Amino acid sequence: MDSWKIGDRMGAIIKTDRTIQFFGFGEYIGPSSPNRGSGILCLLGIKFCFHVPAIYLDLGGIIFVGEVYIDREEEIEFNLDIARINKTKIINNTIDNFRNKKYENTI
Repeated sequence: MDSWKIGDRMGAIIKTDRTIQFFGFGEYIGPSSPNRGSGILCLLGIKFCFHVPAIYLDLGGIIFVGEVYIDREEEIEFNLDIARINKTKIINNTIDNFRNKKYENTI
């Protein structure tokens, strides 16, 4: 993460043994103040007003480090290629759908 520069191409996924949720690719926008999000970093950032590294997805939306696994685009593509070879199910998802489903009962 220390070597990421604003404008770097990034991607976002969540990996489990059986699936990969793919949220897309985008640009690293640097540390930002979350006003919503999931994950402990976002929740602490909201409560204590500190910045969390984030990417702006090509399809819209900001996703923060700590919500999902974020890395350089080529690393995410490599993970997706390995998943295809291993016949791991890849689910295309949006960060809004993920947040709503995961936290639908949270106030």
